[in-house]
Amino acid sequence: MKLNQIYEELSDIVKKIGYSVRHDKGQFQSGYCVVNDKKLILFNRYTPLETRVNVMVKCILTNDIDGIFMKPALRDFIEQESKYVDDDKLSITITDR
Repeated sequence: MKLNQIYEELSDIVKKIGYSVRHDKGQFQSGYCVVNDKKLILFNRYTPLETRVNVMVKCILTNDIDGIFMKPALRDFIEQESKYVDDDKLSITITDR
């Protein structure tokens, strides 16, 4: 699978598990979080595709995806990438005060 195709497939999966994906301008790092019980993946417009894929893989690994169908090649890709995930930097939760 090509990287663009992997990105599109991962985008579909994160949407199935309840995340919104946004691309914005600004000086921030891409990542995922929960804001007021809304799941969000936020990408800087200038973030390379490889980094976007990495962020989505990390997000997927923190969720239960057993009931979600995906191509075997994509499941293998996620499994391979999971070996390189830094567990202590997986997600941030933000709530209203």
